[in-house]
Amino acid sequence: MGVNFFDTAEIYAFGAAETQIGIALKSLNVPRKDYVLSTKLLKVSKDGVNDGVLSRKHIIEGTRNSLKRL
Repeated sequence: MGVNFFDTAEIYAFGAAETQIGIALKSLNVPRKDYVLSTKLLKVSKDGVNDGVLSRKHIIEGTRNSLKRL
């Protein structure tokens, strides 16, 4: 009856937003098929080739970290 799309980002509250959404959905016992969950990746660093905002390394690490929090 309403919201079924949740969008967060690793930068929101330094990852705590992803954790809280995961906790809330789990505690409400919402079936996974009933909602869409997205996140955004961001890393602001320009030191090396793997430190870029959308480097392959950061996309993989950011995705793994988000899944751990959710």
